[in-house]
Amino acid sequence: MIKLTLNKGLQFIAEDEYNHKIVVDTAQNLGGFDQGFRPMDLLLVAQAGCMGMDIVYILKKKGGKIDKFEILIQGQNEVEVQIHHVLKHLDKVDQHNID
Repeated sequence: MIKLTLNKGLQFIAEDEYNHKIVVDTAQNLGGFDQGFRPMDLLLVAQAGCMGMDIVYILKKKGGKIDKFEILIQGQNEVEVQIHHVLKHLDKVDQHNID
């Protein structure tokens, strides 16, 4: 489980069930403080982390020696997709009459 708590402006603190915390933030001109990961970057971190752990685990299991390992990953933010997702979610909230 992840708990996301608004800290200030558009900055949040994310905490997992093991009490690990990270700052989720955005640029100052967007209402953030530029002191943490952007949400899109966290998606890329999660994807690269999963791939990296799988690859290194398999290589080590097969007896491979790893001196250095890096993954470079890049994503593209599709604003239209995000807006559609938010509007769809808001419609569901409205349908459930949540106070």
